[in-house]
This record gives sequence, structure tokens and C-alpha cells, in this order.
Amino acid sequence: MIPTALQKDDSRWAMSITQASTPRGGVRVAVIQGELDASRRAEIIEGMHDLLETGSPVVLDLSQVRFCSVACIEAIAQCATRADQINVDFTIFAPRVVARCLALYEPTPHVVTVDGTSPNGTADWLQRVSALQAS
Repeated sequence: MIPTALQKDDSRWAMSITQASTPRGGVRVAVIQGELDASRRAEIIEGMHDLLETGSPVVLDLSQVRFCSVACIEAIAQCATRADQINVDFTIFAPRVVARCLALYEPTPHVVTVDGTSPNGTADWLQRVSALQAS
């Protein structure tokens, strides 16, 4: 039997945001996991706004996201634009399909795919992490 509707409390659509900082406190890390349907857009914007306003570099880890709606991709792109406007270093660590969608936005957010490459295929994540750790 194929389900025709998902229940609101269905764990497949659960999302959680975890925030942490590096041992030196210089980089803020937000880990979002689960399913990012359109109803999660406001949560993403609110959570990322709080992190960006600290002025510290931010890493958004989407590596455990199983689904990302267009509304949430737009929200993440807006957060990247906001980071650029306030001169906050903002790096997104994402599955390749999400990275490719984000690459369509201008200005293009800095995205590193889960396999360690940029959407265009260059391996630059080690250099980026080293630069963030040095700050």
C-alpha cells in the first residue's frame, strides 16, 4: 500500500538544527539534518540569522539532509547573501544535488560538497577549513 499523505509527526520529515563552535570559539557551526520541506523555511532563516549576527565565520553543515525543498534552498541562498552583505565568512557543506541548486544563485554561495569538492569539481575544502581554523 502506498501512503497518500504524510503525518505531521512523521519522523521522515523531522528537522533539527544543532549549533556549536570550534574549540577556539572562532567558527560557528550549524548542523541541519532531516527533511527540509517548505514549512521549515522560516526556521532556517531565523536560526541562521542568529548565527550570522555574531560576526564569527559560519559553517552550515547540510551533509545529513535527505530532502531540501526549493523554498529552503532559497532561504539558504538568502542567508549566504546576508553573510556577504555583513562580511561574515559563510561556508555551506552540502550534498552535491543541493550544491548544484545553490550554484544557480547570484552571488554564488561558497559550497563544498560532501565528497570534498566544490560543485564545479575542484577540491578546495581542506584549504577553506585551514583558513577558518586560523581565524
